[in-house]
Amino acid sequence: MKKTAFFFLGLILLSACNPKPEETVSFDDLTSDSEKYGNNDSLPGTVEKEVFYFDSISPLSQNLIDSVGFDRKLIFPLDSVLFSDRFGAKNTEKWYYRTDKDSLVFFHWEFKDSLKTFNTFYNWIDCYGPKCKSVQVGMPAAFSKRATLFLVEDKHLYFVESDLKITPENYLSYFDGPQGKLKKLKKWKYVVIQQPRKKAEWFARNDKGELVPIAL
Repeated sequence: MKKTAFFFLGLILLSACNPKPEETVSFDDLTSDSEKYGNNDSLPGTVEKEVFYFDSISPLSQNLIDSVGFDRKLIFPLDSVLFSDRFGAKNTEKWYYRTDKDSLVFFHWEFKDSLKTFNTFYNWIDCYGPKCKSVQVGMPAAFSKRATLFLVEDKHLYFVESDLKITPENYLSYFDGPQGKLKKLKKWKYVVIQQPRKKAEWFARNDKGELVPIAL
């Protein structure tokens, strides 16, 4: 009987000295699939697609960019806030185009009516730029050292600024729509064009589609 007791006691001591090995899990097993691949790797079975800011802007801007021949890949978001952003536009769109030779910015504000559009424009030019320069309609002022274009109609205000010369006809012809007998010309209240380091020229467009100079 004593021998049997010693036998069982030995088994208990032996088990205590040899614990069962714990199961281990490597860090790789805990890592999600997406983290297992490097920045330049693709997940199995997927096809990468380049995403450009161009894809997220309005059809109006997309068509304008294509019509003037800009490279879609060189369109970027713009978060600059201008004086005219204070007047509660219904819709606003901003982007810029950058190359080795040029940096062009594009702004578009849409307002609920012409009163708000013109009021915004008049207040803006009355305190223009960081020095709050006051510019009157028709004044041959220099808004900037860069080329500047304002297009103002009943519910829309467009602003373009560029390092290089701006050809306003490119923008006017786009906003007028397709060529043809049924083409409806926009009656712009103001077309203001200033080339780099020059002074602004002011025009209005009459019912015949002609640009008529505006003098101070």
